[in-house]
Amino acid sequence: MIGYNGLAGREYFQPDFSYTILNGDVLLFALVVERAIEQFNKSNDIFMEKSINASNYIQKNYSIRTHILHPHFNNGAIMREMETVRQLH
Repeated sequence: MIGYNGLAGREYFQPDFSYTILNGDVLLFALVVERAIEQFNKSNDIFMEKSINASNYIQKNYSIRTHILHPHFNNGAIMREMETVRQLH
């Protein structure tokens, strides 16, 4: 992952699997993308490792249930609807 973290996304932009670019720093963004492409063309091992690190981080720190029950997700309405659908099947 390469890009601006939007400040709210800081928790996702961990150095083990991402490259944070400050807002508006287009030159640095271009340089990091260029280096990433060069690295990938040589070997994609580092990208596979970063993908695994990102997946492990997300699985360890987040769950669908936790986020859907969060107040920003309509006070759990989505989760209740999912439970209703499950009961019907």
